[in-house]
Amino acid sequence: MNYKKIVCIYPYTKVLPYFGFFPPIGIEYIAAALRELVDDVTVVDMRFEKDLRSAVAGADMFCVSVGWFYDIDEVAETIRSLPRGATVVVGGKYATENVKEMFERCPNIGVIVRGDGEETVQELVRTGSPDQVRGLSFRGADGEIRHNPNRSLPPVSDTLFPDRSRRRYRYEISYRKTSTGLGFDAVMSSRGCPYNCKFCSFNFDPMGQKRVWSARSPESVVAELKGTDAGVIMFIDENFFADVKRAEAICDLIIREKIDRIFVGQARVSIGFHPELVRKMHAAGFRLI
Repeated sequence: MNYKKIVCIYPYTKVLPYFGFFPPIGIEYIAAALRELVDDVTVVDMRFEKDLRSAVAGADMFCVSVGWFYDIDEVAETIRSLPRGATVVVGGKYATENVKEMFERCPNIGVIVRGDGEETVQELVRTGSPDQVRGLSFRGADGEIRHNPNRSLPPVSDTLFPDRSRRRYRYEISYRKTSTGLGFDAVMSSRGCPYNCKFCSFNFDPMGQKRVWSARSPESVVAELKGTDAGVIMFIDENFFADVKRAEAICDLIIREKIDRIFVGQARVSIGFHPELVRKMHAAGFRLI
């Protein structure tokens, strides 16, 4: 099938009390992966769009991100309400872990992406068929569910950023219904973690695959930062400071490029063994770890 208009949907209408202001960069990564392959890619965030009808008109594919069980009944209802005739593709952590349930809940789902979605949806759109695409489960012509082999986990890309140009909303730090007015964004500069703590959920993906830590170059990270306009940016890496020299290089570039933002990052307590890095982080704008 030749796809021309794809609508990428973040289907959660109710925000969580905490962190409900996060932009849906997962689905924005999918939009970025598709923008060179089709004429029109639209991103819809259901926290802002209460009526899907105008946004989805004319679409021949929907890509829906189902990340967790929260509000899953309403999410399933949204998926079931999508116009017939278009290919419905669902991905995300919850969908990956609950393939059978999602197909049963939503008879109109044609394809489920298991694991990372960027390369998988690119191949699906290029070929026009799910038959040989690794990382897909799909409903065959006879109605039977088929499961293709898993796709190996790729290293993080230096050139693929979330497609923020498709945003039609402003994301601000807020709690419940009160906004601070501070714009918020998220950046992923690495995937995985180089450590092997037994208690940690980052060692393996939902399919049990070990994710080898991979990181973007400092230049790539700062190029993405320069394309954002939010006052507060959180690095959502499992451990932004896993490579101390790389973290220092990113801080150096932020300082040199005069990127004046408040940064948030996640780290192991061992960051305390690197006081010079901590001082450089503060100079670059890090205020919360």
